[in-house]
Amino acid sequence: AAILGAIINIVLNVFLIPSYGIQGAAMATLLTEVAVTAVLFYRVSTYFKLAVLPGIFRPLLASFIAGAFAVAASYCLWSPSLIRQLLICFIFMAVYLILMVTFGELSFLKKYVKKILLHELEE
Repeated sequence: AAILGAIINIVLNVFLIPSYGIQGAAMATLLTEVAVTAVLFYRVSTYFKLAVLPGIFRPLLASFIAGAFAVAASYCLWSPSLIRQLLICFIFMAVYLILMVTFGELSFLKKYVKKILLHELEE
């Protein structure tokens, strides 16, 4: 995984640094770390026979979509301020929550909400 990461990082640096400078180097490093982490995650989960990937796909997809909305919001809201950052965080959280409910990933909360409501009705 380390050799693969080094190769990916060198190749990405060759292509990204001339065009994007230091931001290209940062992007290359980030993409390399994601690739190495994915390879290691896959190897560990297959070695220990963990069925993690089916359960993690929907939350990852929701995170990616919500992140895309947050990036889009950051381009639309151009002034750099604390209010802008808080608004972007709120947009991310709202989109993420909506997607998680849509994907049915928050169904475990039903048990707790039901327990709280039943407890309040008893009193």
